[in-house]
Amino acid sequence: WEGRGRRVSMGSSAAAAVAADDEVLRRIEWWVGVSGPYDLQACMAELDANGIDPRIISAMAEGDVAGCSPLELVRAATAAGQSPPADRWPRMALYHGRADRTAPCHHSRALDEALREAGAREVRLTLYPGKSHTDPILEDPFSGADPLLRS
Repeated sequence: WEGRGRRVSMGSSAAAAVAADDEVLRRIEWWVGVSGPYDLQACMAELDANGIDPRIISAMAEGDVAGCSPLELVRAATAAGQSPPADRWPRMALYHGRADRTAPCHHSRALDEALREAGAREVRLTLYPGKSHTDPILEDPFSGADPLLRS
């Protein structure tokens, strides 16, 4: 999304774009992640534990779960010495509900840690007590009690 001279990219797919494309990386000012399942391999196990067929993740990733996992992409780039220089990382904000059972908040904690290890210049992690997976993006904005707007 681009507006008022600012570029903002949202969604876990944007993390893959950031990790893979230097031109995209240079154009993003802020990357915002909300309740993201950033570790898709862990997400498969969590879905299975909740009685949901984890193959849905594999199907969406066309069989390449690790290659579509934002956390794994950042870790792999770091391990290979291919992380972008600190001045080329966009600023990043991660928002997650602590009561999220769909994609538990450890996904955001792990991505926060991996981004910092990779040299990201600014990462803000905000965890909201009592908030579920959809509270930050559905229930809170529609109720008028949106903590993201106050962050």
